[in-house]
Amino acid sequence: MHHTLKRAVLACFALMLTAVSAAAAEDALDFEWRKKLQDFELQLQENMPPASVQAKQMIADAGLGAIALPDMSGNRMEMIAPSRQINREIEAKTMDVRLSLGLISQIYGAKDNLDVMYALRGNNEALVINSGDVTLADIFAQLNKFGLQTDGGQGRNLLRVPVIIWGGATLRMGPEDDLIFSRSDGAFLINFGRLEITGSTVTTEGSAVPEAPDFIPFFANAGGASVRVRNANFVGLGFGNEPKFSGFSVVRNPLLVRKDEVVIEDSTFMDVVSVAISMADNALVRNNRIHDSRGASLAVTHSVGARILGNLITGDAPTNAIRLFQGSSRGLVAGNVVMGGSRAGIAVRNDSHRTVVRNNVVWKRRGGGISVSSLTCGIVEHNLVMDNHQKGIEVRAVKNMLVQDNIVIANRYVGIWITDQLAEEPILIADNVLISNGAGLASATGERMVLTGNDFSRQFPRFFAGDLSFQGRLIAVNLDGSTPMILTAGGPLGGPLPNVACDE
Repeated sequence: MHHTLKRAVLACFALMLTAVSAAAAEDALDFEWRKKLQDFELQLQENMPPASVQAKQMIADAGLGAIALPDMSGNRMEMIAPSRQINREIEAKTMDVRLSLGLISQIYGAKDNLDVMYALRGNNEALVINSGDVTLADIFAQLNKFGLQTDGGQGRNLLRVPVIIWGGATLRMGPEDDLIFSRSDGAFLINFGRLEITGSTVTTEGSAVPEAPDFIPFFANAGGASVRVRNANFVGLGFGNEPKFSGFSVVRNPLLVRKDEVVIEDSTFMDVVSVAISMADNALVRNNRIHDSRGASLAVTHSVGARILGNLITGDAPTNAIRLFQGSSRGLVAGNVVMGGSRAGIAVRNDSHRTVVRNNVVWKRRGGGISVSSLTCGIVEHNLVMDNHQKGIEVRAVKNMLVQDNIVIANRYVGIWITDQLAEEPILIADNVLISNGAGLASATGERMVLTGNDFSRQFPRFFAGDLSFQGRLIAVNLDGSTPMILTAGGPLGGPLPNVACDE
């Protein structure tokens, strides 16, 4: 009995020494990343760089490149030269705007349509460009021709009338083609054809319409629209809770989808509800700045193969920064930096299978860091998830899931949370570094967690929580994870480690 007590005291003493010695290392790693992020946040608050400064430059200057290493694969489009021969034979007409709204409503519902109609105050006539390649100058010339707006945009491209780009037409905007929507006149633009923007700014001005105080102008790309946007600046657009009017949206119709690309890169979105993409396979959203969103900053739904790369998302926001929802499978979310805002920074859910979330930084969210649920074959790796108010990484109801090589620091509730797993469904948790979280690893119906190579040495004293609360001793003698284990709520399992990898 005496020897047993002595060994227990020595073991406790050893753990205390480990904690003390780890504190210095924790301070170094904690301080290094937190100082960089705090300095970056302060810089943005005091002196927000102009829109011409791109996200990748800001991320590099903030010293975050060691984590946020975006996969910039794919050919960078050149938008100065037209993608095809310009068609200057312009065909235009007028049309009741309700027709275009009805086409969008077939797929995305009629919610918020009445606000659009009330904002127009009975002036339902829109300009429609049926065919041809048009500039803003062409649009204002056609508006004047049909008597819809005769002031020529007041010499500054102030649009007072809804404009529809039909399926056979193309709108091209360059660095001199800034566009202003008049909110008080109910102006907006819907593109069903091709959009090519390089270096333009799109903003809104004017007071709210009393009949529709929620309405704010928007730029929607619908039907079979193709979109190529580079070095653009969108400010103050969008309203409602639906993707179609969210500010800048690509809301395709699956029966009209072209094989043309959807590319949004090197651009800035300020005070926009959302950048929303729906039913647009292989969309590329790369190297953009999104600040002070009024909804989900970047929302992708029903879109296979989306690449969300190297974006900087900052400021206040009421919900997720990056969403891949509703069957957005085979997505890649890589190299993004998310700072501040509410709820989970990156959320992948609802059958968005085979999605990879890697090399992202998620810091100081009022919710969690990264949340993955209801999918098969997901990978969360090489991310820095730090100082979030709830969970660092949450994994719920998944199959063939890998959580590996992440740095998870000082998340208030738990570093890694596993829940709602199917019976006997394994999940691999490997080579993660957990430091000063409310608890290191927790589960609720976590089933089989395969642990190997995880560093808990700076997570002392609370290693586990939830179903695993009473198994902390298993980590206390294996702080570096050098001994792999299969862990369940009832304790460790013997036998070989299960194969968690996905089969193609």
